[in-house]
Amino acid sequence: MDYRVDEFCGFHIHRTDLGLKNYYKEILSSFEITPDQWVIMMILWEKDGITQKEIAERAYRDETTVGRMIYNLEKKEFIKRLQDKSDRRFLRVYVTDKGKKLKREVYGVSIEAQKRVTQGVTEEELTFLNEILCKIFKNSM
Repeated sequence: MDYRVDEFCGFHIHRTDLGLKNYYKEILSSFEITPDQWVIMMILWEKDGITQKEIAERAYRDETTVGRMIYNLEKKEFIKRLQDKSDRRFLRVYVTDKGKKLKREVYGVSIEAQKRVTQGVTEEELTFLNEILCKIFKNSM
């Protein structure tokens, strides 16, 4: 049996990822952050003062890429890197006052964007979708 491209879940996941990334790029542009930088900020808003390595692990990105994003966010003064007091080999990343202000501005927009893209999807369906996507992710590793 031959499969059509639209019968592969990877096709739909990729297409959805592209659509979401473009949508988030559009809504985040006025805040001067990219969707990838938004992920870094969300991680730091959840747990401030973690290392670049921890951020990379939580974002499922390589440390070099995360390092570039951190550098750009630091240039915009949303975050700052400080040497770890107990182990000088590590730099910890902290949200600045400007980064905290960004959260107040962008968080509500993010929630509204989530509501828009999940319009017509029940909470149960969304939970089920996330569970399935996690299983597919684990199977792909």
